[in-house]
Amino acid sequence: MSNPMRGRYSLTDPAGARRNLFGDPNGSVPEPNAEIAPGTEVLAGGRSAEGQIRAAVLYWGIPSERPDSSGLVASARAENVARNPSFKESFQRRRCLIAADAFYEWGMPEEGPQVVWKFRASDEGYLAFAGIYQPLRSANGEGPATGCVVVTTAANGLVGRVHDRMPAIIGRADFDAWLNPDTPREDLQELLRPVPEATLQAEELAPVS
Repeated sequence: MSNPMRGRYSLTDPAGARRNLFGDPNGSVPEPNAEIAPGTEVLAGGRSAEGQIRAAVLYWGIPSERPDSSGLVASARAENVARNPSFKESFQRRRCLIAADAFYEWGMPEEGPQVVWKFRASDEGYLAFAGIYQPLRSANGEGPATGCVVVTTAANGLVGRVHDRMPAIIGRADFDAWLNPDTPREDLQELLRPVPEATLQAEELAPVS
């Protein structure tokens, strides 16, 4: 069975990402974080009523609907996101771009300690993960009122040496198509294919003890 992505990524300059990635210079941003985990505030971009990209602080994860789970769902598989009852409506109506500068995967060697690998854009720029979002029920009204999940896809050849899944990355030329509510489902699925290996560079970090 395929394992989910481990669920860690980095955004160390949220204000820069808001300006550079979304062209939206003003507004709130989350704290810089080199190890973003589910349950953390994140920076995301969505389509405004006027058709412009606007950034907002969201909450990474939505409550699981499984009766035997009290945890957060942080990712959705590209292969079934359009059919899964938990995500179907959000995929149709509430798509977003989740800002990052890198993501991490844990290698699974047959022997020895696990090794953490860091993947970032080859041009050292920002990455935009395909995401979907939905309103959250907040008991106290504090914090972000919207949760999001990262859409994952099959790993490309580079990431596939470490893990069989990776975030679906949307190129800048496809931002409008991903966010546009009128984009056909077939075209959206094409955007969720793994990016070419040359898009990313890999760095081996310290083994996990």
